[in-house]
Amino acid sequence: MDEALLQWKASLFRYRVHNNSQLLLPSWTMMMMMANRSSNVDPCKWEGITCNEARGLITIINLSSMDLQGTLHDFTFSSFPNLLRLDLHDNSLFGPIPPCIANLSQLSNLNLSINHFSGNIPFEISLLMNLSELDFHNNNLTGSIPPALGSMKNLKILHLAENQLSGPIPLEIGNLCSLTVLKVSENYFLNGSIPSTVGNLRKLNIIHLHINSFSGSIPVEIENMSNLYKLSLWSNFLTGSIPPEIGNLRSLTVLFLGFNYLSGSIPTSFGNLSKLNFIHLYSNLLSGSIPTEFRNMTSLQELAIIGN
Repeated sequence: MDEALLQWKASLFRYRVHNNSQLLLPSWTMMMMMANRSSNVDPCKWEGITCNEARGLITIINLSSMDLQGTLHDFTFSSFPNLLRLDLHDNSLFGPIPPCIANLSQLSNLNLSINHFSGNIPFEISLLMNLSELDFHNNNLTGSIPPALGSMKNLKILHLAENQLSGPIPLEIGNLCSLTVLKVSENYFLNGSIPSTVGNLRKLNIIHLHINSFSGSIPVEIENMSNLYKLSLWSNFLTGSIPPEIGNLRSLTVLFLGFNYLSGSIPTSFGNLSKLNFIHLYSNLLSGSIPTEFRNMTSLQELAIIGN
């Protein structure tokens, strides 16, 4: 394990842009120098490394915000079969996400966000059946969302926002029965209609689909998300009327539908949303009057309906 970590660390040196490569993960170098004198290498004491104390196996690698620059090309995933968490977010890592990341079969949390990774999301990610959190947001990923992700029944958080993904949301997204957070906002080129299968995500708390190119109507099946408290669909090309069924989402605190092409009247059922704090309906094609039922929205802090 220590050799695999040091091999990857050595590969990162080539990409340092400053003349202080010796400052990169200094505890690893220091511990290795000490180990060379005593012939006792213990990576469990290295910075960012956590082990199962009883068995001495690496279970967590957390190197977030460490100014790492390089790729995952020399990261030997097969050397860490017991890894539960890999967190490399907020660095300057780039290149593709290797398909062999699927060798981390026990992984429950994978966070590669806020880097410069490019290329497609490998469908092999779907082989990580124990994964509960997948966070790739704020990278340069392209291509479509793999339908194979729908097989990850233990996934609770799927965060793919702020990339360059394109194409539709796969119907298989509705198979993620444990999902509580779905964020694919700010990809710009995600398109097609919002699949009705999102109505299967009954445990969902947050859905962010804003700043994309989704079209068609808002699916009425959205009313099945009874635990939803944030619904953000603003800045798309959505048409048709606002489904009155949204008024059944009694836990809703944030409703953002602005910058679309929604038409018709504001549903009177919105008066049921007594927990709603923010409602943005601006820059649509809505007509008619503001429903008197809005007086029941006693938690409302902000109502934005300009540009209708």
